[in-house]
Amino acid sequence: MTEKAHADKNNSTVLGKRIVRCAGSTAVCGIPSREVGGAYQIQAVDWELRDWPLQYAGVVDRAITMDLSIGRISIPQIVEIDNTSAQALLQDVTVSKRVSSYTLREPVLQLEKEIEMLLRAGNPSFNDGLGVRLADWHREDRGLVIDVQPVAFTDVLKSNMQMDRVLSNGETLRTVLHENGRLEPLDESVLGNPIGVDILLFTKRGDMVVQKRSERMAIRPGALAPSVSGGFDWEDVAPDDVRTLADVPIWREMIEELGVAQGVLRDLHFLGVARELARGGQPEAFFSGSLDVTTEDLTTQWAAARDSWEASQLRFYALGELAVRRLRTRDEYEELARCMSSLLEEILEESSVTLLANIALWLAWKRNEYEDA
Repeated sequence: MTEKAHADKNNSTVLGKRIVRCAGSTAVCGIPSREVGGAYQIQAVDWELRDWPLQYAGVVDRAITMDLSIGRISIPQIVEIDNTSAQALLQDVTVSKRVSSYTLREPVLQLEKEIEMLLRAGNPSFNDGLGVRLADWHREDRGLVIDVQPVAFTDVLKSNMQMDRVLSNGETLRTVLHENGRLEPLDESVLGNPIGVDILLFTKRGDMVVQKRSERMAIRPGALAPSVSGGFDWEDVAPDDVRTLADVPIWREMIEELGVAQGVLRDLHFLGVARELARGGQPEAFFSGSLDVTTEDLTTQWAAARDSWEASQLRFYALGELAVRRLRTRDEYEELARCMSSLLEEILEESSVTLLANIALWLAWKRNEYEDA
């Protein structure tokens, strides 16, 4: 499997390298930190997290994995909600909204004054906003219920983005909160935990769309990322008529980053939620879908998109019709999996944790298509 095509924003050739460390047949993946600008200059996150299987030994068995010819890839994303088997529809995921906003608690509260001073000194005109915090969730007979509440961006900056800042007692927030090698349940977490959004998209011909993140990005600059990455704003879920995931404008980030119209999106699937270890178990919702466009059309529309600066390239990887239609047999799945394995062996060193997690969950969804057929 080889890259079909790519579109460049500039001539940059700097890659966002990942560290892949092999232990037996298991490759452990992490992202190195980089100097960033803006408010994120005050982050204190060990993005590489080399020893995560030891630091989080209590949850390593729930990490997302993928089998490649070089061995099993274990990704520092811990499965929270797996929808690849049940395949609940967007309208089967109820959004339950709390009125009260998230507030800082100890030991995070110790960092508030320090981060506030650093934030205002670095960007005195900084304007805060509200994201969507995943406070809890549970299953019901007909699907899922996700419990959400507003969370200020600055409170995320003071919590999830400070996991490795040293506290007054000489320990880090990570060692205090996760000293037993486990993640606390979401409803017991003292962190901001905004829901990230990642969408893996395919063109009508079965070309997987991948972004090469700009070096200007605060998080994972230069790395390969899903087709769309971002987060929910509280205004996305606040209206009274937003009752399920089907009512949430998940496509908003797609329009902003790729420039395509909402109407070209087909077969949007909710794959599940995983918790990213680097940011202390911050939840990320993963989706997949197809676009009724060609690579040529998408390249043109992306160039004019509002947030196209977030990526220096769009890359397209040809997987064919099996990527965009329902699989019927095990042989079809194995053919698709072989193609993806071959591709990942080429781009593994460039790939972000989120891209690998999105692909792994999408493959699990596709495997369950033929098993349900």
